[in-house]
Amino acid sequence: MSQALLVMEVQRGQFHPSSRPFEAVVKRINSLADRARGAGVTTVVASGAIGFRE
Repeated sequence: MSQALLVMEVQRGQFHPSSRPFEAVVKRINSLADRARGAGVTTVVASGAIGFRE
């Protein structure tokens, strides 16, 4: 079975007041992506929610 790491739309956390500290979240995402790539796991980062409404 193939594995992949999918990171989606993390920028919302930068602007949402109830989010965890954004810098810590980005650091963790980068660490996970580095580990995944190092293990040969496909890593996909998707951003830019077109038509996103809250």
